[in-house]
Amino acid sequence: AARSRGGARRRDRGEADRDHWTAVFKPGGTLTPMAPEHPAPPEPPDRVLVSLLTPLRIRRGGHLVGVSQFDFHAFLGGLLRRISLLTYFFGDERLETGFAGLLRRAATVSTANRELRWHAWTRYSSRQQAALRMDGIVGRFELEGAGLDEFWPYLWLGQWTHAGKGTSMGLGRYVLEPAGARNPPAAEAQAWQGPRHLCP
Repeated sequence: AARSRGGARRRDRGEADRDHWTAVFKPGGTLTPMAPEHPAPPEPPDRVLVSLLTPLRIRRGGHLVGVSQFDFHAFLGGLLRRISLLTYFFGDERLETGFAGLLRRAATVSTANRELRWHAWTRYSSRQQAALRMDGIVGRFELEGAGLDEFWPYLWLGQWTHAGKGTSMGLGRYVLEPAGARNPPAAEAQAWQGPRHLCP
């Protein structure tokens, strides 16, 4: 009897879950894609903590940017290149924005409370039959939110696209959160639901 009641409860939950689904295809019919959603990023806080979770590989002048050369200009350059390539190959329209101007202004944005280190990592390539270096920067740094308005949409989106090289293998993953707010108020935490809860 207990199993029957449990089965009934599971069926009830299953039916409730199905109530939240939207059918996009039925046998014999055509696929009806859902309209894309474009959630707006929250307002930037006074200070933003950027956590680099997987090695960030950015090239500048033909060389990888190391911890001592790392700055916001390099970070934004790797991010804009990634977003631009995605929109070019997979978007309906090319991303039209003044990259050169953005990068010039990015050079004036400073990073603070840097806790960065170089992470050595290799992977084996079956195609090349060799171990390839995939080193990069991991750690965290802070940015002044007040000066990020024009960069903010790209920074927020980059949590899902990653930045730099090797993104198809998971490199360049980062998340944002208000600096100094390890336990933000409920309303603020809800607004800052980035990809961390999707990929623990």
